[in-house]
Amino acid sequence: MKFNTNVDLVKPYNLPVVEKSKHKLDMNENTMEPSRLVVDAIISDCTRDVARYPVMGTLYDDLIGAIASYVGSGRDNIILTHGSDNALRVICETFSSSESSVMVPVPTYPHFMNFVTIAKHKSIEKLPIGLEECEDEIARRLDEKLSKQSVDLVYLCNPNLPIGYCLSSEVVGTLAEKHTETLFIIDEAYIEFSPNDSCVRLISSGMRNVIVTRTFSKFFGLASMRIGYIVTPTEHVPRLTTVNNSKDVLTISMRAAMACLASLDHYRKQLTEFHEVKEILSRRVNAMCERHPSGLITGYMMRSGMFFLLFARDPEVLVDLLRKHGIVVRNKHDDIPFAVRVSLPRIDILNQILDILEDTQKKAYSIQQIRMAKTILVDLDGTLRENSHWCCSSDDSRIWLQKQKASGRDVYIITNNTSHSTTDIAVAYGLERERVVNPLTFGLRKALGDIEANLHVVGNAQTQDYIRSLGFSIMKDARVDAVVIANSIFLSLEEWIGIATVFKENPTCKVVYTEDAETVTLEDCSDVPDEMVQVRKGLLIPDIRTGLLDVIIKTYGISAENVIQIGKPHDLIVSGISGIAGNDVVVIGNSITTDIGLAHRIGAYGVLVDASRSLRHGYDVVHDMYVIHDLREII
Repeated sequence: MKFNTNVDLVKPYNLPVVEKSKHKLDMNENTMEPSRLVVDAIISDCTRDVARYPVMGTLYDDLIGAIASYVGSGRDNIILTHGSDNALRVICETFSSSESSVMVPVPTYPHFMNFVTIAKHKSIEKLPIGLEECEDEIARRLDEKLSKQSVDLVYLCNPNLPIGYCLSSEVVGTLAEKHTETLFIIDEAYIEFSPNDSCVRLISSGMRNVIVTRTFSKFFGLASMRIGYIVTPTEHVPRLTTVNNSKDVLTISMRAAMACLASLDHYRKQLTEFHEVKEILSRRVNAMCERHPSGLITGYMMRSGMFFLLFARDPEVLVDLLRKHGIVVRNKHDDIPFAVRVSLPRIDILNQILDILEDTQKKAYSIQQIRMAKTILVDLDGTLRENSHWCCSSDDSRIWLQKQKASGRDVYIITNNTSHSTTDIAVAYGLERERVVNPLTFGLRKALGDIEANLHVVGNAQTQDYIRSLGFSIMKDARVDAVVIANSIFLSLEEWIGIATVFKENPTCKVVYTEDAETVTLEDCSDVPDEMVQVRKGLLIPDIRTGLLDVIIKTYGISAENVIQIGKPHDLIVSGISGIAGNDVVVIGNSITTDIGLAHRIGAYGVLVDASRSLRHGYDVVHDMYVIHDLREII
C-alpha cells in the first residue's frame, strides 16, 4: 500500500487533553461573552434543518454581503471556508506543487507549513525573526531575500503568532508591488487586535498577488463554530472554489456569523476592555519585575494579537504553578526561549493571574541577598562533607567557614549526625563547640524534659551512644517514657515488634521521631500479611506501608500530643541559638525536606547545594529555595 511519505515529515496537531480548569488560556480563545444575538441565533438553529446540507441560498448570500461590507471588499472576492485553517489548506492545494518555492518568517502559526510539506517535496525557506525586530526591519529582510531568489509563495501570519508583530498594509503592498510573481498569503486571524489596517484594501485596489484569510474564531469568539473566509482577487475564485468544499460551512455557523456582524458594537466594546487588559498587564508586570528582579517572571511581550508572552526563568514551573490554581497556559519555550503564551483574559481573570505571580515573585531572592545574611546555618553531611566520611575537600570547607566568620557572620553547623560528637566536628572545622548544634539534643530535652527518662531507641549503635551521652537511659527497666525513632527510613519486623511490646506495656509513653521517620515503612513488607493489623506474639503489628504516625495513633491509641517531631527541620533547634531573625538568616544544606524545611519554619533564606548539577541553578519557585552547585558561591 502506497501513501504520501511527506505526511511523516509533519507533526500531528493534537487537541489538548481536556482538564478541569477555571480558566483555559492556552488556545488563544476569546474569554468574553458572545452577544445576545449570537446566543439566540445558535439556540434557534439547533432544531432547524439538522438533516440537510447547507445550501448557497439567502443565508449564504447575506453572509457574503455582510462580510464584504465589514472588510471593505466586493462580494465576489469572498469565499466561505470551514475555519481559516481550511482556508489555508485550500490556498496551499491551489497554488503549491512539488516545484513550488515557499518562504515563511518563523516562528509562526505552523498549520500552513504543514499543508505545504504534505503537498510538496521541496523544503520551506524559513526566515528567522528576532523578538525585538521592528516591522520595518522584517520587511527589509523579506525584500532582500525575495530580491535574491525566486519565491512562489510567502506566508505571513499578520499579526504574527506567537511574537505579535504586524506589517502594515502599506509595507505588504510595497513588497507585493515589487515582487509581482510571488503570491503573498496574509493570515489575518488577529487583525482586529492590531492598530494596523487590513491587507484586504490591497485586493480592493486591484493587486493580484495578495490573498487574505480571516476567521470568526478570535475577535468574535466562534472557535467551536469553525467558520472563516478567504478574500481573494476575483481571478483566483474559480480555482479556489474548485478545491474548497462549500458544504463544509455549517448552517448554524453561518447564522452565528451573521449575528456577530449584526452585533459589532458589542464586540468593539469588548475590544476596549482588551486594551485595558493590556494596560494593566504592562503596569503590573513591569512593577513586579522591578521590585523583585530575582523572581520567576523576568518580563513580558505584548504586541498585536489576543495573547501575550510571559518570560520565566523556568517556563515549565510557571505553567505548573498556574495549573495548580486552575489556569491553563501554553509553554512556548521550544519556539521562543523561556516564553509562556497566555490568551488575553478578562480583567478579573488577569488580576487573578497577576496576584498569583506577584505572591510568588516577592518570595524570590537572589544570591546577592543570600550573601548579605548575618547568620549562616549550614548542614554537615552532603554539604560540608560527603555522607560517609570526612571528604577530600574538607580543607576547602574549613577555609569557607573561616571566611564566613572573618566577614562578620555568625556561623553554625546544624546536623542530625550522631557518628561524631559535636566537639569533634567543631575541632575539625575550627569552630567553637557551641557553634555545632545537633537538633536531637534540644529536641529530646524539650520533648522529654526529665534527664532521667528511660527510652526505647530505634536507631543504629552510634545514635544510641549519642543519646546516652546526653544523659538518657536506654531500656534500663521495663518502664519506658518514650520511644525514639531517629534517622530511620526502614524498620525491620523485629524492630517493630519491639516497639509494639513497649506500647502494650507502656500505653502512656511518648513517641519522639525525626523528620525522616515520618513516613517510615517496614523493610520486609513482603513478609507482612496484607491485613492492616495482624497478631504476632500477642501484639498488634500493623502494616505500616501507609506511614508511621497515623498507624501509631490509630493502632495503639497514643494521643496526638504525645507524638512529637524533633531534629531538623523542627524549629525547636533555634532555642539553642541566639540572634535568629528571619531574613538575616540563611540555611544551607543538601536536603529539601530537612534543610529547606528548616529555612521555611524559621523564615530564613533556604539554599540547596546540588553538587550533581541536576537541578537548575537559581531560585526555585516550587520549593521556595535557591539552588547552587558549589558551596563557594556563598562568599
